Amino acid sequence: MLDLKPSHKPVKDNFTELKQFEKHGHSNEMTVHNAFQDLLQTLSKKMQWQFIEEYPIKRKGRRDASVDGALLDQFSLPRAFWEAKDTKDDLPTEVQKKFADGYPSSNILFWQPGQ
Repeated sequence: MLDLKPSHKPVKDNFTELKQFEKHGHSNEMTVHNAFQDLLQTLSKKMQWQFIEEYPIKRKGRRDASVDGALLDQFSLPRAFWEAKDTKDDLPTEVQKKFADGYPSSNILFWQPGQ
């Protein structure tokens, strides 16, 4: 189990990086998602899991989609998924769109800075 607090260095580093992006006027998804991805990679190592970027999601009768990231355990089983959104997105609407599009509906974190 991972005991994580806002005071822990990886979390503080994440918030510092987001503040730097904001200071420079950049808040789009492709910019800010890197900071959270770094946090997920750090934490996955502590769990002895592997972070996989752009993890493919099988969809019946359609081509694969991909989530921004997945955490795989030592047996290569996906334990959690991550999908980033930028600050301009309406998060609840985007979540519903992704579910309707065949994205996993359990063990998935839809992340948006400031939310």
